[in-house]
Amino acid sequence: MKTFIIRYNAICPAKPPKNCQYPATSFHSFTTMTQSPRTKWDALSRRSMATALRAWHDLPRLGEHPLVQLDIVEHCYHQSHYRDGTGGYGLALRQVLRETIDLLRPDRGAPNPQDRQWFPYLILLEQDVSGRSRAALMALLGTNGLPERTYDHLRAEAIDRLVNLLRERELEMSRPIDSSASRRYQHVDWGDAPHVSAFHGRQAELAQIEGWLNQRPTRLISVLGLGGVGKTALAAQLIRLTAARFERVIWRSLRNAPPLAELLADVAQTMSNQAEVELPASLDDRLALVFELLQAQRCLLMLDNLETILRAGTIECEYRSGHAEYGEFLRRVIELPHRSCVIITSRETPPEVAARKDARGTLWVQPLQGLTLNECRDLLKEAT
Repeated sequence: MKTFIIRYNAICPAKPPKNCQYPATSFHSFTTMTQSPRTKWDALSRRSMATALRAWHDLPRLGEHPLVQLDIVEHCYHQSHYRDGTGGYGLALRQVLRETIDLLRPDRGAPNPQDRQWFPYLILLEQDVSGRSRAALMALLGTNGLPERTYDHLRAEAIDRLVNLLRERELEMSRPIDSSASRRYQHVDWGDAPHVSAFHGRQAELAQIEGWLNQRPTRLISVLGLGGVGKTALAAQLIRLTAARFERVIWRSLRNAPPLAELLADVAQTMSNQAEVELPASLDDRLALVFELLQAQRCLLMLDNLETILRAGTIECEYRSGHAEYGEFLRRVIELPHRSCVIITSRETPPEVAARKDARGTLWVQPLQGLTLNECRDLLKEAT
């Protein structure tokens, strides 16, 4: 027996079956023992995929697409705690598509538009995700001299590869429970991360930060912006998209301004799979222990609301009393070799970041501005 979450006017036939609940304006669950599994596989076609990609920025329409019946979308929906309704399923489907497009990367280096191996990834990412025009993308790929039908053929091949990867992922979900797909988020400790029910826009910023994460040795990424501009929502969406690239992901909020020693103890315990860890008494030794773990594992450590340990309003930003040790922690994150990456969100620029803004390669700064008018409209539409 299989339970599907569907939208009646998107999937059900004109005459609803007895066990199909409606009205058509909301999501409902129905149970069936006879529905053919062909429905979801029929949705995995080039034509259906092109329709889904065109709806990339229209979450309600994307949430009504037949591809939401895929097990990988259902799994993503529940694991990421998206809100109920078509918008939530639209977010889940968009996340699954984005993760699958990422599998088309020939390697983890910086994209090379002159290398034809990168064409499928760049065509889908730049045209469908970022909304670049076909002419602009042809110029980027150096294919201006090619007939448009040749470019269309390249895009069709890219979509076919995307469809095949989705089929592989869907089959992986049907394998035993210890499959890699079912373990996708088991290594993510969300801590007190807030529930983000809707996410709109910020595709350029997400692509930029993802690019930095693919570059070694990126050690610290600082997301800066005014309160309420969307730093935390961006960070949460980023983790959903990139968690599979790390052995461990840890989210911690500094809203209550914990002492560094307390934070380090928490991180060390989490990275040791909650095993009993003999924590050194001195702060220096705790720092050394955490950096040993950051070197041993590829970890993404997310520190939200860093501004709570900073004193705002001063000409040169300073740490609040009792929190100056965070400066030493950030300095070591930037300067010491390790395999991990720390992302911070803050309204203020930490002194170590301000002093090393030219340290490209290990430190990156992503300023956030307000959403565009259209993105604000989409967000309000989704909220209502």
